[in-house]
Amino acid sequence: MLHRAYHRFVRIALLAALTILWATMLTASVNATTWAPAAGWPQESATPGSLWLVNTIADSGTGSLRWALTNAAAGDRIEFAPAVFPPGNPARILVTSALPRIGVNGLTISAVGRGVILDGRNAPTGLETGMRIDGAAHVTIQGLQLTSFPKTGLLVTSASNTLIGGDRLVGQGNVISGNGGAAIELVGVGCTGNTTAGNLIGTDATGMTVLHNGAGIVIASEPRTT
Repeated sequence: MLHRAYHRFVRIALLAALTILWATMLTASVNATTWAPAAGWPQESATPGSLWLVNTIADSGTGSLRWALTNAAAGDRIEFAPAVFPPGNPARILVTSALPRIGVNGLTISAVGRGVILDGRNAPTGLETGMRIDGAAHVTIQGLQLTSFPKTGLLVTSASNTLIGGDRLVGQGNVISGNGGAAIELVGVGCTGNTTAGNLIGTDATGMTVLHNGAGIVIASEPRTT
């Protein structure tokens, strides 16, 4: 009787020891083989891009487009409050000085389904452009109207894979008209892979009234801009 109890105790103790050993080995194996992306691979940010809401027609101050452009970081999105910028009655932002250059990757500026006019009639005569994308990649600009700037409406310098416009039927196209220089100008080394699509150039938002720019789309860069 005692002999059987002893052997039963030994078997239970051995099984417990093997269980602990197996669990320890499994943990070590998992820790040793945990996958991590190689250096240089794109990694998901810990937090999604921020949304900056433009809720005033003022040219400066909190809630303005200038404020949003100043604070936006890579991967962020700038949109416009529908109550301030209704599509049926577009609101004008009278730009009085150069807006901050867009130099962060992956920024989206969307006025799709909104009525947003960037008006440069009060800008100084030497102002180079209404908006400028400078050396950034994967920037998207959709649904805006840029008009009455002394020179270029939208200037893209040494930027890559920019999307200006999109599907005009859903309001992604921009209206760029009545500017003293080119509507859109793409220049500089590395200015490649950019796309302009669905934009109204040299007309009003209906496409029926002519509002000439100094030129249409000017490409003075490397190839692969469509």
